[in-house]
Amino acid sequence: MSFKGPNASIRFVKHNVFINSLKDNLNAEVALGTVTNVKEACAWLGYTYLFIRMKMNPLAYGIGWDEVVADPSLSLKQRALVSDAARALDKAKMMRFDEKSGNFYCTELGRIASHFYIQYSSVETYNEMLRRHMNESEVIDMVAHSSEFENIVLRDEEQNELETLARSCPLEIKGGPSNKHGKVSILIQLYISRGSIDAFSLVSDAAYISSSLARIMRALFEICLRRGWSEMTSLMLDYCKAVDRQIWPHQHPLRQFDKEIPSEVLRKLEERGADLDRLYEIPEKEIGALIRYAPGGKLVKQYLGYFPTVQLFARVSPITRTVLKVDLTIKPDFVWKDRFHGTAQRWWILVEDSENDHIYHSELFTLTKKMAKGEPQKLSFTIPIFEPHPPQYFIRAISDSWLHSDAFYTISFQNLALPEAYTTHTELLDLKPLPVTALRNGTYEALFKFTHFNPIQTQAFHVLYHTDQNVLLGAPTGSGKTISAELAIDLVVAPMQVIYIAPLKAIVRERMNDWRKRLVSQLGKKMVEMTGDYTPDFEALLAADIIISTPEKWDGISRNWHTRGYVKKVGLMILDEIHLLGADRGPILEVIISRMRYISSQTERSVRFVGLSTALANAHDLADWLGVQENGLFNFKPSVRPVPLEVHIQASGYPGKYYCPRMNSMNKPSYAAICTHSPTKPVLIFVSSRRQTRLTALDLIQFAASDEHPRQFLSIAEDALQMILSQVLVCTSTLAWGVNLPAHLVIIKGTEYFDAKAKRYVDFPITDILQMMGRAGRPQYDQHGKAVILVHEPKKSFYKKFLYEPFPVESSLKEQLHDHINAEIVSGTIGHKEDAVHYLTWTYLFRRLVVNPAYYGLEETDPGTLSSYLSSLVLSTFEDLEDSGCIKIDEDRVEPMILGSIASQYYLKYTTVSMFASNIEADTSLEVFLHILSGASEYDELPVRHNEENHNADLSNKVHYKVDNNLLDDPHVKANLLFQAHFSRVELPVTDYVTDLKSVLDQSIRIIQAMIDLCANSGWLSSTITCMHLLQMVMQGLWFDKDSPLRMLPCMTDDLITMLSQRGILNVLQLLDLPLTTLQTLTRSSISSRLHEELQHFPRIQARLRIQRKNAGDDHKVSLNIRLEKTNRRRKSSKAFTPRFPKVKDEAWWLVLGNTTIAKLHALKRVSFTDVLVTHMDLPSSENDFRGMKLIVVSDCYLGYELEYSIEELV
Repeated sequence: MSFKGPNASIRFVKHNVFINSLKDNLNAEVALGTVTNVKEACAWLGYTYLFIRMKMNPLAYGIGWDEVVADPSLSLKQRALVSDAARALDKAKMMRFDEKSGNFYCTELGRIASHFYIQYSSVETYNEMLRRHMNESEVIDMVAHSSEFENIVLRDEEQNELETLARSCPLEIKGGPSNKHGKVSILIQLYISRGSIDAFSLVSDAAYISSSLARIMRALFEICLRRGWSEMTSLMLDYCKAVDRQIWPHQHPLRQFDKEIPSEVLRKLEERGADLDRLYEIPEKEIGALIRYAPGGKLVKQYLGYFPTVQLFARVSPITRTVLKVDLTIKPDFVWKDRFHGTAQRWWILVEDSENDHIYHSELFTLTKKMAKGEPQKLSFTIPIFEPHPPQYFIRAISDSWLHSDAFYTISFQNLALPEAYTTHTELLDLKPLPVTALRNGTYEALFKFTHFNPIQTQAFHVLYHTDQNVLLGAPTGSGKTISAELAIDLVVAPMQVIYIAPLKAIVRERMNDWRKRLVSQLGKKMVEMTGDYTPDFEALLAADIIISTPEKWDGISRNWHTRGYVKKVGLMILDEIHLLGADRGPILEVIISRMRYISSQTERSVRFVGLSTALANAHDLADWLGVQENGLFNFKPSVRPVPLEVHIQASGYPGKYYCPRMNSMNKPSYAAICTHSPTKPVLIFVSSRRQTRLTALDLIQFAASDEHPRQFLSIAEDALQMILSQVLVCTSTLAWGVNLPAHLVIIKGTEYFDAKAKRYVDFPITDILQMMGRAGRPQYDQHGKAVILVHEPKKSFYKKFLYEPFPVESSLKEQLHDHINAEIVSGTIGHKEDAVHYLTWTYLFRRLVVNPAYYGLEETDPGTLSSYLSSLVLSTFEDLEDSGCIKIDEDRVEPMILGSIASQYYLKYTTVSMFASNIEADTSLEVFLHILSGASEYDELPVRHNEENHNADLSNKVHYKVDNNLLDDPHVKANLLFQAHFSRVELPVTDYVTDLKSVLDQSIRIIQAMIDLCANSGWLSSTITCMHLLQMVMQGLWFDKDSPLRMLPCMTDDLITMLSQRGILNVLQLLDLPLTTLQTLTRSSISSRLHEELQHFPRIQARLRIQRKNAGDDHKVSLNIRLEKTNRRRKSSKAFTPRFPKVKDEAWWLVLGNTTIAKLHALKRVSFTDVLVTHMDLPSSENDFRGMKLIVVSDCYLGYELEYSIEELV
């Protein structure tokens, strides 16, 4: 007989507890993503103390000796424990357990239980008791049944007090005080009522209950929200706040200020039934009279101002007959006080159909103190609508922490005109694939590496190759649409040109590389690229057969089509990704197509349009606008792909408020998807930011290393420590457009990105998602492709709908009309109001206005309403342009002003030039110019990412000019800091800033040139020269007034600068005049040769001037003949030496004619030349003696290059 002692039973109880809570622990691991199948769950269980003890003492855990003999490692027992727990969780809907594959799939309920630490048995209770409609006492009773409170016991000595307390409870107690659940119910109500308890045991029980109450209420609220029950969601949220604040929902809202407002005042407000709406309306005197306490009126009014309320305004635009887009504006309407509101307040935005008691959209909106003081906040989302239409939907904003703080907005469906439901798809005919020999031209046949065209190319072949009709080809990504467009290029004969427009630089680059190898080398075509990086000269554009351009560049060039011959030479216009008309840059695409159609009608030279897009819902409208006949329209279904695509949409990650943890929780499912769908073939993973690419790749390497195949999809050089993912490429979404990389599997890890302007995470456009998916299964590589989309749970149904249904393309021109109308006024196309209305009829906006009027805020589509809508649109645009000083309105006629011309010429927004006019003066300082440059509207969308205000704060301490420390998350402040960091040569904090700086510098050139033109036009010599210095600073990354111009030489040191300045050498021009021998004696031999080499990059120029007088009748004209010459002829290039500027640039020079005595500028000319330039400038006839008159030659890229010549001496 052995004596086991008390510890054995304690141990058994202890480990039995883990077995009992195995379901909860397993659910937590599944929700976290660390356990995804039975195998991983067994491995996880193997690490527990329970399993170690099981192996040591199996009998204590009810494992028979015969089981131990049959299974010494207890792996079967382990599997049985896991499977039983998984089945139980599956039954409770906390996860889905696929017994066949052994995989676990987390559900919403499981995530909520894990997040709020709710026990499995409680979830079973809620599954049983939670209903769509419940009253308050039933809710409290259900909470009382939670297994979290199972340790609460009834005691005889408490009965009397419980009965007394029950009488003071506002809600009915199910089961009464003699019941265990009744007791919990009483204590819950007492906690909310802030009641007092005598019995110590009850005080202890009440404290125990209150510690779990808040999370249980929050969990029930989340469950109701995810089920879409609007009535129960509101009730549960009210009770979450009631528990947090210990105030009943039926009590007066101002009780939430009970520490500030006397209880007597609050009691009287409740007795008089004075709700918030009534208190807002009546003056404080009446409130004082109402509560019979005069000073109380002022107090109540004061705290009403602190009560957080918001106003809602919504614009509803139908996208299709079943989907509405809602643009919601949220305007805070209260006084922010940190004591009550902290740093942020949160509102639940719910869209509900009260008739069917259903929530169609929910999101948590966070309002910070800064946002509350700024502009109203905007949210955009889509909601479904069903036939027959309910009378209305309600948009509600309910505060997450304040009772009775909610706002309503009603969306009425009474007068909502929905677009017609027609989507006509082209059926893919069962045709025999055409061989390339059908081209009947050996040269063209050699262009293609394949022998036969695919089914889509075969079907469109005749119209594209044998006719000159316009074509719209809508087909999924990867269908070979570009090759179809090449068929049309083969028909274009010189001198007509082909213009290919692609919305992104990346696509332009891809097309350039592809066509350079084939069309240029094999057909001998001349091709030029026009993007932000390259602007070819006039001769190159005239000589080109093919111009490949971004929409912005072609818009800028074609604005002056009257004077630019090559714009009128276009015979074929290929529009790639034309479905992006509805995206951010769509208006530019729309304007250039409208303009080319207009030019074609004016010059009577037909331009052929070939539009390429994904499958469209409203292809007919787009085709009509492009002038495509019925036989030129091909709109294939999204499913018609040369390579079939299998799509899996998985909801991944707790649908919580935080983006980064959710992205992190998607890494395991991504790894699982690779192992399942593409263990050996190439995989592309798309993420939203460069930081995420790094984090995702590191996690995948870690998962691979901890798996049985540590070298799976890794290429590790034996002698190197670097690990490279060779089979898997993790990249940002931009790569989907630009690089044609084959992949068998595409994983889209999250469908959101951080929008710097909105300062929150927003969804990718559906076109981007389709483009990413299209990278799976490329025709020449795969028999089929696979795409896995990991989405945030609430968006799953939206993506299910639209990934298989074509999306209609709407116009977004209306929002950006001002700049385009201004450009047409400057070019002379629009001279009065009728011209502007006529111009709008050429746009796609006009087509869609007729078909889907409600999307654009129009109720009727009869000609009268349409005409007055267009007229008012034109009129308001004209008025805005006139207010900004861009145009002048004379009755119905309009004329461009200098500001409008500058905006159009330099492709700037009208708001930017208007801001210049308000801020630039005759003697503006360099610091002010830098603030004006940074304040340009072009920098509105410079990304200020999450937490970057901290980097900006650090930068602000390292730069010369101070910035507003309250606006460190403002894109314009960031732009200012980037400029200053560039000039001060400060090291940037992260790589993202390097990319941002490139973008900022790139845009700055045209902005500064526009500022120079504005100053010159006003005759301000001082400001013009200061602005030129600013451009030199941008080019060289130096301060004009703080750094020596000698710093432009990379090998220059502080000691050398000091030594040279002592000898009177202050700039590069003086250094260029020194003979090599002098240079060698001044400096060490090691530096002198390098210095001499670097000096060869800089031009040495001299000018010769001559006055010439002309007598034409009574006019005595005096002109200045100028001969500029570069004297270091051995220098072959006229490219600027700007090592710190990210792009190649040509040298240019300004000839500034001005009077330095009175700081007046008379004339300005910008020139560029290789060796010699002869030009002339007219001298002002009003000046007779030319006293103080000078010609200043200023470089646009080198500091210290300013040559002054006195005109007075010449005369």
